[in-house]
Amino acid sequence: DLRAVAGESAEWSGPLVDMVFIDSSHERDETIATFGAWRRRLAPGGIAAFHDYGEPDFPGVADAIEELGLPGEQRGRCFVWRSPAGEAGGGRSDEQSR
Repeated sequence: DLRAVAGESAEWSGPLVDMVFIDSSHERDETIATFGAWRRRLAPGGIAAFHDYGEPDFPGVADAIEELGLPGEQRGRCFVWRSPAGEAGGGRSDEQSR
C-alpha cells in the first residue's frame, strides 16, 4: 500500500509502481506537475488514472491531459493512460512531459 503526494515522489526510491491515481487540486498546473513527478516511477505498461476528468467543475484536469498530449480513454470519472510497454514512465523525462 503506497500513498504519497507529488512532493514525496522525489523521495520514492522503491520499485517502479504499476499504477498512479492522480486526484490533486484539479488545477491544470498541479495536475501536470503531479503526473511529471510520478511518470518516471511508473512501470512499463503501468497506468496513470486522472480523477474527475471531464467534470465541468474541474476543467483543469482535462486541460492538463490535452496539454500533455496523452493518448488514453475516459472510464467513468477518470482518464486512463497506459505507459508504453518496455519503457519505464513512457520514456520521457519530466521536462519532456510538459
